[in-house]
Amino acid sequence: MNKIFSLSFLSFSSLSLSLSLFSLLFFSGCFFSDEIVEKNEAGKITEQNEKVQTCDIRKLRRVVTGNSMQPMIEHQDFIWLYPDFYKQCEQTPKKGDLVAYDYKGRNIPIIKKVIATSEDVVQIKNEKLWVNGEEVKNSAEQAYSFSKAEQKMLVMSAKENHIPENAILILGDNIHNSQDSRKFGAIGISDLLGKFEIYGSKK
Repeated sequence: MNKIFSLSFLSFSSLSLSLSLFSLLFFSGCFFSDEIVEKNEAGKITEQNEKVQTCDIRKLRRVVTGNSMQPMIEHQDFIWLYPDFYKQCEQTPKKGDLVAYDYKGRNIPIIKKVIATSEDVVQIKNEKLWVNGEEVKNSAEQAYSFSKAEQKMLVMSAKENHIPENAILILGDNIHNSQDSRKFGAIGISDLLGKFEIYGSKK
């Protein structure tokens, strides 16, 4: 069974509006398809069964401040934020997701990347973080190097090489400067504000 994820936009005016105008309107739904397919004798793909679930969710444009997600996201870049994405769409965060988190003590939310979930194997070896046997690197293929205190925090978060259920590890793309799981450990999924995607540069 393959899970297909797609995003769709709804307009409040005529359905004949151009796609370029569609992109400026509110994000109103996400669609998930569970689809079973097989190849018949002629080698064609035949649809056997399809189940579709829908959920309503807002799409908000936000400006990023700070450099904790560099080089993936620069200061003053735009993102699309989907508030309460995981609750509304009944999904759980996955390794690689970009998420917004309400970090206590900060006036504004922080945005990070999901590095590991409870299903992943987490290890600290030679001051490096490994997930599922692969060394964790940022978007520029730069390796993270953690202090002893940061290593201890990560180890405490992943007892027996797994983090607790309903928790995740998050890291900024900046390998040197970021308030993330290396500082405060694993976070609860329930504390996430939503999911986001990169929109573009303000420059």
